Amino acid sequence: CGPNSGCHIVNGSPLCFCLPEYEGNPPSESCHLPSNPCDPSPCGPNTQCAILSNGFAKCTCLPGFLESPNTIRGCVRKHNPCQPNPCGSGAICDPNKEPQCSCPESSFGNPYQSCHVPVISLCQPGPCGSNADCYITGNQESCYCKSGYKGDPYSGCISEPPSPCLANPCGPNAICTASPQGYPMCVCPDGISGDPTGPTGCGRPECRTDDNCTNKLACIAYSCRDPCPGSCGIGASCRVEKHHPVCTCNHGLTGNPLIRCSPLQGE
Repeated sequence: CGPNSGCHIVNGSPLCFCLPEYEGNPPSESCHLPSNPCDPSPCGPNTQCAILSNGFAKCTCLPGFLESPNTIRGCVRKHNPCQPNPCGSGAICDPNKEPQCSCPESSFGNPYQSCHVPVISLCQPGPCGSNADCYITGNQESCYCKSGYKGDPYSGCISEPPSPCLANPCGPNAICTASPQGYPMCVCPDGISGDPTGPTGCGRPECRTDDNCTNKLACIAYSCRDPCPGSCGIGASCRVEKHHPVCTCNHGLTGNPLIRCSPLQGE
């Protein structure tokens, strides 16, 4: 079959094929690296293909896209937390803030329900308790607790306890959430490990090279994943050998398993 090739026995006869990343038609045409591994592109949707110094192709996401979490290789557009808009009427949604919803300046209320402009002159003396604002809604007085307060706005609102995450008790790159008991809980983001409460924080990914993963997985975007999805062409099967996907044409088919396998001539 020649260099960079393999051999199958089909119906008692040898069938030559090129190894992954190589093309040709052994034994009549020896297997060799494609002159342009990006043509046709092996990458999925919303990606761009670049040629590495070793002659192989490298796929990266286009600007504004992230690696897709599904099993089909490709990239998806970054999620906008303001679409659909989670805020109430009259509120402003800012995807770069946490929380995203806020009332405009000079407005008050719960931004996840509605924001109102207080009409002080129509609510004097108002029926509201301490730390509450009075609004006119449908010619009726309504009371709402001020931002940062909770309780009965007609009898009085009390200050909400500050979030345990305001003091930033977690390490670098860690995520802080409040427990039901009011304590801070620090965790590392998915795919990243480390000490979420220590000074080093979260910065060590699950893997940096394939050797950090088991033989059946590969290090993709710093996570150990199955390298087979999207690696082989039509009519081909994939198996993983030492972290790398190996594509072979299914029984009775021939061709470049990275692109397409077709029926043998005469069948």
